[in-house]
Amino acid sequence: MILLMRILWNIIVTLMQFFGAIVSWQINMCLKFILWTVKITTLPIRALGALRREKKMERLLQEMQSELENLLWDNEKLTAHVKLAVKEHRFMESMLAEIEEEHDKAIGKIEFLEKEHLKDENLRLKEVQTKGIWDPAHNKHPKQGN
Repeated sequence: MILLMRILWNIIVTLMQFFGAIVSWQINMCLKFILWTVKITTLPIRALGALRREKKMERLLQEMQSELENLLWDNEKLTAHVKLAVKEHRFMESMLAEIEEEHDKAIGKIEFLEKEHLKDENLRLKEVQTKGIWDPAHNKHPKQGN
């Protein structure tokens, strides 16, 4: 009897698994059918979205390329401007060096002329002093008590 119950139990379990597999297979097929239906019906919408994104990407790429060209053009302008500024800077440095040299020469001349002028002034003063000592008209002292 136990053997019979075991056999009966195995048959029941096997049938349940069989019917479960049939139901599961049908449910699985229904789900696959629903998914394929959704995928097929949304395919045009997804394709249009992909085309729209591709056009947007192309537009953005063109904008970036034009911006890159503008930046390259600006870079060339700035490079030329920097080169010009460097040339002007060098020219100004050379002019400044020349001016400083002329200034130093002028200062030297001024100092030389000042020394010469002082020498001349000293000589003139000495002459005036020596003339005054030897000049009889200049030596007259007023007599006291006159």
